[in-house]
Parts: sequence; structure tokens; C-alpha cells
Amino acid sequence: VAQVCSAILQKERKFKMDEKTIELKSDIRKNSNINGILLILFWVFYLLASAVSIGVSKILPKDSANSDGINTIIFYTFLYPIGISLSVFIANKLKNRHLTSDTAEFEKAQTLQKVKDSFRKSDMPASWTAKFIIISIFMAYAASFITVIVTMLITLIFGSSPHSASFHSEPSVATTIATILATTIYAPLFEEIFFRGTLYRNVQKYGTWSMILIAGITFGIWHANFSQIFFASVVGVC
Repeated sequence: VAQVCSAILQKERKFKMDEKTIELKSDIRKNSNINGILLILFWVFYLLASAVSIGVSKILPKDSANSDGINTIIFYTFLYPIGISLSVFIANKLKNRHLTSDTAEFEKAQTLQKVKDSFRKSDMPASWTAKFIIISIFMAYAASFITVIVTMLITLIFGSSPHSASFHSEPSVATTIATILATTIYAPLFEEIFFRGTLYRNVQKYGTWSMILIAGITFGIWHANFSQIFFASVVGVC
């Protein structure tokens, strides 16, 4: 009788473990799909922003010193505040569509908390925060130096340099405003919401460090040019 009871208990434990494994795999698949949809939505809005930018460039006077700057402001405004906000909103709606009303309210609260958590005050002591900031700055400079060395080697071996991002434009008031908006407000704020606030926190529970690494590499690849991929990946992890 004892052996029979033991065998039954073992089967029950195995069944429960199998159930948990299946549930975990389903949950991973669901959140991975949501993250994939989020990235696709961003690139859709990127293409739309490019189309809007091309349309605006045909309307603006060609000889105006501010035309490029105005066009850039419109592009980044469409891409970041509009594109990323709508992408996150649509992805969260898709994530919540199968939940019951009570669970949906909880999930929505968690979603809002995730975005808020991206900018919350660190729980670590100030001394540790300072150490991580110094390490991050060092890692960023090291990544930038390695990128320069690799670019030089590729240029020497193949005779041509890899594609890099271009930020050159005619100096004007509008161009200055566009640069300030893009580098100090739009990119830091909305990329933080997009990557750490949504992509990373959707999968954080599956392994903190491994998901930080994946989110960082995704952030690097997302820049889509050689000179920024490695540097942005390191910055994304830091």
C-alpha cells in the first residue's frame, strides 16, 4: 500500500511539474510574441514617419535654412511621442485581450507600473549607484574605442568603411532645436519606455541578467548601423 501511495504521489508531482513547464513555455511564447509585435510596430511607424518626412520636404521651401531642421523635428515627433506611444499602447492591448476583467485591471496597473519603474529612484545606496554610473561610462567609452578600432581594421582590409549614422545638416535654429529634442528628450525618454519599460519588463521574470543582455543586444541591433550596434548594445546592458 505504501509503495502504491508513493507511486501515485510521484505521478501527481510529475504531472504538476509538466503542467508548470507547459504553462511557463506558453507564457514565454506569449510575451516573446508581444515583444516581437512591439518591434514590428515600431518599424511600421518608422516607415510612416519617413513617408511623412518625404511629403513634408516637398512642401517646405528648398532654399530655406530651416527646412531640414523642421523636417527633422516632424520626423522625430512622429516617430517617438506618437510612434512609440502607440506601439506600446497597442502591444499592451494585445497582451490584455484574453484576461478576465479583474485580472485585466491588475495587469493594466502592472503595465503602468512598469513604465513608471523605468524612471524610479534606485533602491541601491548612493555609493553603489555612483559606482555603477562610473562603470557604465567606462564601458561606453571602451565600446566606442573598440568600434573605432574594428572600423579601421575593416577599412584597411576591405578598402571601404562600414555604414554609419549621419547627423550632418545645415546649421540653423530649427536644426539646433531638432538636435536638442532628439538627443535630450525624445531618445532618452521614449527609448527608455520602449526598451526597459516594456520590452525588458515583459520578460524580466524569466531571468534578470539574461533578459538584460538580450534587451541590450536588441537595443544595439535596433540602431541598424555598424558604428552604433556594439556601442548601443553595451549602453543598453549598462
